[in-house]
Amino acid sequence: MESKQMALATVSPAEITPMAMIQRAFESAIANGAGLEVVDRILAQQHEMIAYQAKCEWNDALARCQAAMKHIARDAQSDKGKGYASYAQLDKTLRPIYMQEGFSLSFNEEVQPNPDLVRVVCTVARGGHERIYTMDIPADGKGAKGGDVMTKTHAHGSAVTYGKRYLLNMIFNVAVGDKDDDGNSAAGLDIKTYAPLMEAIEGASTMQAVTGAYIHALKAAKTEKEKAEFEAAANKRKAELR
Repeated sequence: MESKQMALATVSPAEITPMAMIQRAFESAIANGAGLEVVDRILAQQHEMIAYQAKCEWNDALARCQAAMKHIARDAQSDKGKGYASYAQLDKTLRPIYMQEGFSLSFNEEVQPNPDLVRVVCTVARGGHERIYTMDIPADGKGAKGGDVMTKTHAHGSAVTYGKRYLLNMIFNVAVGDKDDDGNSAAGLDIKTYAPLMEAIEGASTMQAVTGAYIHALKAAKTEKEKAEFEAAANKRKAELR
């Protein structure tokens, strides 16, 4: 007993964590035959401290994720011509970052009293702490003018996809736009212009055709990043044709 007390005395107060203090109080209560009420109260404090530490670690990890998540370029376009980052684009970019920090994301649906709405739910868990995010998305299948533009099944699936994409944006505070974080000040090409130019290079059947498609794409490019991508595609296609 004396040696144990001497060992404890050598520990400075700064080195004694709140969890360690609670643990010592619990051990002391058991050793001294404390009543069940006292033991339960100490255990409740221990559980609260564990939950608090898990919450703090969750917040710190989220901050690190957001610091590592850079600007995400739009890779898709709506029927109205408005560009956006698809769920696949967001997932490809964000998943490696949040998984490295120990986060797991689980999507589900909740019962929604309004049949024309889908409530998409995302549970974000890390260790002993989790947070639940929800979003209600219209799923009536109606177009801008009020007419039916898709079946109920299609509308439901579309609403779930929209909800997952919007929730990912909100959870990690993602910035989406036309330009990447490469130092270029000009906005890049929209997807309807960029994709055919790239396809022309990748699908060229002769060396001369590759060169022609590359020159055409180079003239249309608006950023240094796009020029580099077109050049890389042209070099790759030429290597395939050799």
